[in-house]
Amino acid sequence: MESFKIYLQSGVNQIEVGECDTDHISLITLIHAICEKLNVCSDVPTGEYHVWAQIPWSGEKYGVLSDGELLELFSLFEERGLDSIVFELEDLCYIPTPPEEPQVLDMEGGYEPLGWCNMEYREVPIVEQESVDGDDGITEECMDGFEGYQSKSDDEYFTDSKLEPEQVRIAKCTGDGCKWRAHGSCMIDGVTFMLKTLSDQHYCHRVYNNKEAKVKWITSKFENLVKRNPSIEVKVIGDLLRENYKVSVEIQKLYRAKHGALKELVKEHVNWFRYLRRNLTFMSDRQKGVIIALQLHFPFAHRRYCARQIYANFKLTFKGTINPAAKKWLEEIDSQHWSRFAYDPVIRCDHVTNNMIEAFNSMLGSHRAASYLDMLEFIRRMVIRKFNERKEECRGWTSVLPPRVHAKILKHSKESMTLTMIAVGNMEYELLGPTGGYAVKLREYNC
Repeated sequence: MESFKIYLQSGVNQIEVGECDTDHISLITLIHAICEKLNVCSDVPTGEYHVWAQIPWSGEKYGVLSDGELLELFSLFEERGLDSIVFELEDLCYIPTPPEEPQVLDMEGGYEPLGWCNMEYREVPIVEQESVDGDDGITEECMDGFEGYQSKSDDEYFTDSKLEPEQVRIAKCTGDGCKWRAHGSCMIDGVTFMLKTLSDQHYCHRVYNNKEAKVKWITSKFENLVKRNPSIEVKVIGDLLRENYKVSVEIQKLYRAKHGALKELVKEHVNWFRYLRRNLTFMSDRQKGVIIALQLHFPFAHRRYCARQIYANFKLTFKGTINPAAKKWLEEIDSQHWSRFAYDPVIRCDHVTNNMIEAFNSMLGSHRAASYLDMLEFIRRMVIRKFNERKEECRGWTSVLPPRVHAKILKHSKESMTLTMIAVGNMEYELLGPTGGYAVKLREYNC
C-alpha cells in the first residue's frame, strides 16, 4: 500500500493537504479534503469541480474525471518512485442558458414571439407608485386574470412590485411619445421572466442596432457555424444575424463572438486529444530514443515491444548454454509490453510483433515520398478497397465468427469435455485436465 503526500497549487503557493493511500482514496474524498483545507470547513462540497494533476516529468496537466483515472494516476507516480502529487482545483460555475425567445401575451390570449425593436431594457428601482398612461384596450379585469397577480397601486397597468431590483425588468420603446411598455418579473428558476403587464401601443419603425444583443448571445447562436467553418468572415455572421434575428451590432461584437466560438472549439480539441493520448498504443523495437520520447510526450499511452525483436536480441546475447542471467534479462522487460497474456484487455489487439506495421509501410511504396495530402488520399483509397474485399469475403462465412476463430472455439470445446470443474466461489473456478490445471476468474475475464 503506497502512501502519497498531497499538495494543492493555489496561485504561486503550494499548500500541503495531507497524506493518503490508494486503498482509501476517491475523487470526492480528494475534493472534500482540498475544500476543507481551503475553506476551513468540514462540510461536504456541493458544487462542481474539475481536478488537475501536475505531471512533473512532462510539464503537462492531467485532468482527473473519475476514480479510475485517479488510481491510474497514483499507479503512474508509484512506478516512477514519486511519493508526492500536486493537484489544482477548478471551480465550475453554473451559467444558466437564457431562453430562446421571450414570449408576449397578445390581445387574444395566445402567445407570440417578441421581435427585436428599438427597446431599451433596464432595471427598475422599487417605488411606492408609478403613473403611466395606458391603452384602453387592456382592462383591469384582463390583468386580474393572471394567476397570482394583484395590483396594490392606483395604476391600472403597472404595479408597485415588492420584488428585488434584479428580479424586475421593464422594457420600453425609446421613440418620442411612444407608449409601448412591458413589465415582467423573474420566475423561480432565476432565468425566465414572466410578462405581467403590457401596453401594446407601438407605431415606431424598426431599429436594427440593438444594444441588448450581447456577445454571449451572438456566440450561442453561431457557435456551431463557426466550429464547422472556422475561417468564416465576421461580415457573414453579421448578415445572418440581421437576416435571422433582425439585429445589427458593431463589428467589434462580431469579432468577439467569433473569438468566443473559436475558444470553445480549442477546448474541445484539447479534451479530445487528451483522451486520444491516453488510449493510443505504440509498438516499437525498444529504441532508446523512442522509449524516452513516448514517456515524455505520451505518458499515459500504452507501449508494446515487438516480441520477435526481443527474441532476436535474446538469442544473440545468450547462445546455446543455460545461463541464469537470461531469466533476469527477461524479467527486466515488463511482460505487459510484449507478452499476450499480460496485455491490457481494453486494447482489442493481440499482435505481439510489428509485422503489420512493416506490411503497411511496404504497401505505401513510393507514396511515402509524396506530399501529405497525396499520401493520405492513397491510404484512404487503399483502406476503402480493403474494406470492400473483406466484406465480400465475409459473405462466404458459414458463421458469425471468422473461420479461424470458429475453428479454435470448436477445438477448445471438444478438449474442454475432458476437464473437471471445481467451483471456488465469487465466480472463480479451477479446471483440472490431463496436462494440468487452470484458474478461471470470470469477473476479471481471466484464465
